[in-house]
Amino acid sequence: MKQIIIYILLLLICNSSFAQNSFTGIAKYKLGVVGGTDTNTDSMAVVFDKNRVMIILYLPDGNKVSEKRFIDDFIQKKSFRVDRDKRSYEVDTLKSATAYEFVNSNGIGAAVNNELCFRYKAKLTSADKTTTASAECLGSLNYMTSSIKDYSFLGVQPIIVDNRIVMDFTVIKTNGTKPSITISNIRRIDNVDSYFDLWGYKEVN
Repeated sequence: MKQIIIYILLLLICNSSFAQNSFTGIAKYKLGVVGGTDTNTDSMAVVFDKNRVMIILYLPDGNKVSEKRFIDDFIQKKSFRVDRDKRSYEVDTLKSATAYEFVNSNGIGAAVNNELCFRYKAKLTSADKTTTASAECLGSLNYMTSSIKDYSFLGVQPIIVDNRIVMDFTVIKTNGTKPSITISNIRRIDNVDSYFDLWGYKEVN
């Protein structure tokens, strides 16, 4: 009974505190695969605005790191692929499909980066189960987005679930590998407009 009361109090505090204070800022993640042959750990950053999300991927490219940027705008319902080197961008329709349907397990998950999280488990289809044993994510108790309920990058990688910023996403594959993405740092920024500014960029087809 005590645990249920604590859970309800946390939920009420979270909802009342953040319903009017949607998170804007930047989060950094580490990507890796436990049990895989590739031991490299990639990284990415996600910039959160009220109705926009920018994904910045940092990928090893020989002796340097290649950077790829994507902007998804939920008001315009458009997706932008940005090339900073060429000062150009491509525009496509924003795709809202997601690979997994996540259900709140009504349990507090382990803390990630000292942040308490709700645990969400994916409903797996019969097709999923041929390659995936389980998939789950941890949604932050304190970092929320009031305007964006669910968002997965490229329809696969959950970034926002149930209005909560995903702090950890882990898949256990039937071959024994364990792809995961875990937050390493998150900080609030009052104004993130400069990240989304495409002034001086040229649209290309």
